[in-house]
Amino acid sequence: MELKSNKGVKMERVPVSRGFYPFNEDELVNKIKCMLDEVPKTGLNPKGIIVPHAGYRFSGKTAAYAYKTLENKEIDNAVILGVNHFNIGERASLSTRTWRTPLGEIKVNSEISEKILKNELIKKDESSHEKEHSIEVQLPFLKYLNPNIEIVPISLSGDLNFDEINRISETLKDIDYDKNILIASSDLLHIGSQFNLTPNEDNLNYLNREEEKFVDKIKKTDTEEIIKIGRDTTICGYIPIAIAIEVLKDQIDEVKILDRSNSYEITGDKSNIVGYVSVALI
Repeated sequence: MELKSNKGVKMERVPVSRGFYPFNEDELVNKIKCMLDEVPKTGLNPKGIIVPHAGYRFSGKTAAYAYKTLENKEIDNAVILGVNHFNIGERASLSTRTWRTPLGEIKVNSEISEKILKNELIKKDESSHEKEHSIEVQLPFLKYLNPNIEIVPISLSGDLNFDEINRISETLKDIDYDKNILIASSDLLHIGSQFNLTPNEDNLNYLNREEEKFVDKIKKTDTEEIIKIGRDTTICGYIPIAIAIEVLKDQIDEVKILDRSNSYEITGDKSNIVGYVSVALI
């Protein structure tokens, strides 16, 4: 039953991304366990990860490569930078409600949230999160790995400028990423008529070549180029990626690409393809 206050405002953020992952608890636990068991242990202890946010059928295994690294890390909180695909609400929106998942509730960390909200660019806003999947699909992995984890969910619009990105990054630098994890949620290129991008060549060749350019900028922690390439392509979460890189680039020694994949590997359909990557910021 969905909880509401006397004014009709939802007290919990309920799951909305049916079809992206199983909503049945047992089925979901088994799915996550199987995905994590299929990928190798890394021995890594990252401060941040970049993960895709498509349905588990398509990008779950690539996401599992990143979440596998968190088995080595004691995490109190996850700061999750998501995409505002629907351009609803504030341009940088922090949700403070409890988030319900099929594996139980996840609370928002109030102490970290209060610090972040001192930045006037980041607003307390629930509307940006209502229909959005980019943060929601990360939560079952996190809840499975740490039943007591708390989150700080921030939804970001694609029209944030360089100055705003830098100011948001400065605020997020004050968080201790030895005890917490920074997560940037993003898929890579979306190619085909469904996404209004039809190159004059084989879709798969185009995707692999253009994604390699973008991933190279991630490896080089070149946030300006990440933003420039993102704005010229159909990479949806380039701003979460740029912010995560900017926050951590002076704290990390290595950017490790863990896995890359695309929807063609699952569907065999080249007419519309989405690319995925998982990255550890160590």
